[in-house]
Amino acid sequence: YLTHLVGGHFIDPEITEVVGRELIPQPDYIYLLNILHRMGIHPRLDYIEQNGRFAGLRDFAEFVRRVSWSLGELSAEEIARLRTWFDAKLARGADIGAPMRWAFISWDVQ
Repeated sequence: YLTHLVGGHFIDPEITEVVGRELIPQPDYIYLLNILHRMGIHPRLDYIEQNGRFAGLRDFAEFVRRVSWSLGELSAEEIARLRTWFDAKLARGADIGAPMRWAFISWDVQ
């Protein structure tokens, strides 16, 4: 068995959109399913969902630190856009950042 990130990003794409950056997604789990299929292996697929890196976060400074860790140094303009987005999310009682989703791919060994 193996696990692989679903969606090709370790950071919520909504956050990169707010910042105004574009991340090139990595190959998704479907790529692995195709490789296994070409090898004559018929895998099973399940999903595992877990809280994202920003779950429960209510401190803006910590949020910026974590976003910077993923995206690199942020400009003042990017931080201002994040602040507006962050405050709006908290005001609506919404979660900060999407959950992480993993593909759990398994197969029988013959």
